[in-house]
Amino acid sequence: MKRAYTNKKTGQIDDGLVREVVTLVQTQVQDEVSQLQTEDDDSTAPTNLSRV
Repeated sequence: MKRAYTNKKTGQIDDGLVREVVTLVQTQVQDEVSQLQTEDDDSTAPTNLSRV
């Protein structure tokens, strides 16, 4: 979606609504990734300690 609506000359999304949707989705994806990384870090911590 981002690629389809990006102005090729400016590299920006001209449509305000599309720009907001893309920003919202990117933020949600980043939040999900950080949450998964945190959960993964929590789950591997005991394993790492037992190896030491």
